[in-house]
Amino acid sequence: MEEFAQASTPLRELLMIRVNAKFQWTPECQRSFERVREMLTDDTVMAYFGPRRKTRLKTDAGPGGMTATMKLYDPEARRWRPVTFDQEHSLTLRADTHS
Repeated sequence: MEEFAQASTPLRELLMIRVNAKFQWTPECQRSFERVREMLTDDTVMAYFGPRRKTRLKTDAGPGGMTATMKLYDPEARRWRPVTFDQEHSLTLRADTHS
């Protein structure tokens, strides 16, 4: 799902465990929830990999995480369909680990 990391950031931040933190559902959380629900209930169905089909790798990264989706073109449906999806949350780059 394209832009899932950004869409779900407010919800993931809400669920992070913090000492003495108050659970507060904000309008931003509500918008995030509605967008994520829309993305999860979309009619997009994953496809089986076909080595002879056109392939596209879509990546998306932001402060809240990173995603990668491999898609194949479905000539019958005339659209790109996901084959695989990977997601990483809470990216923290440190100079000492990347030097």
